[in-house]
Amino acid sequence: MIRLAPLCAVASSVLALVVGRSPEDSRNVTQCEENMKKVGVFIAQYESKYRHYPASLADLKEPALISGDCVKFLVCPLDRSGDPCSYEYLHPVCGDAQPQDSISLYDRNAHPDGSRCVLYFSGRVAELAEAEFKHALAEQFARDREIIGDEIVKAGTAALDPALTARKREAAIKRMRILMELER
Repeated sequence: MIRLAPLCAVASSVLALVVGRSPEDSRNVTQCEENMKKVGVFIAQYESKYRHYPASLADLKEPALISGDCVKFLVCPLDRSGDPCSYEYLHPVCGDAQPQDSISLYDRNAHPDGSRCVLYFSGRVAELAEAEFKHALAEQFARDREIIGDEIVKAGTAALDPALTARKREAAIKRMRILMELER
């Protein structure tokens, strides 16, 4: 019975998001989710071609994986900021060993109803209420920090690729900045 409480809380927050939404906003959320899936495919193509994940979404433009009309997939239809990219990409600190429930991509700005779409490393897309999103991101960053810390300790005793270590450090710094911004 105790396990039902968190499930009910999540279900009620998702229901509250969906019930108070106009049909146009519902279509836009669906389009946002589809955009994220397409970006996820581009990330997978990049990884397949270069044998590592892109450091940022801008890396997808350099090998021309995303060009022309495909650039529109980088903008959420609910984002009114005018930025050329609506999504924040989190480089997988563990590469292919990244836990499948890790957030890989998310809306940089919350939707008008306070929700955000997220793309998980597994390829699954979900819409989360802001509080649920912040909680999931904080848990992921804590888990990533443990992994990154372990890798830095291993670097003292084993020869690690210096570029890989630098990428992991950059990812850790980026995650800390994002977390500090979300806490404001």
